[in-house]
Amino acid sequence: MSWDWVQNYLFEFGVITTVGYLFRNSSNMKKEYKATKAGVKALLRDRLISAIHKAKEQGFVYIYELDNITQMYKEYTNLGGNGSIRHMMNEVSKLPTKTKIT
Repeated sequence: MSWDWVQNYLFEFGVITTVGYLFRNSSNMKKEYKATKAGVKALLRDRLISAIHKAKEQGFVYIYELDNITQMYKEYTNLGGNGSIRHMMNEVSKLPTKTKIT
């Protein structure tokens, strides 16, 4: 009796099992990536709203705060964020700026 068919079967089984594992692992990684992206976007949105609200309450924005807000907004939009934050960015850009904390 030849063991060739056993070897072929074991090889095919190993290949199919490996491909299945990689596919499942890839699907889980996609889900985790999407969840991480959504979480970062939500955190950026929260920080943007807080920073812009603070600036509007004080009636001006420090230059370093405006830089931070602008950078956060850039990354927020890169992650697919938009909507009301765009309107808030227009409002904060109209505020007077200060360069030094007094």
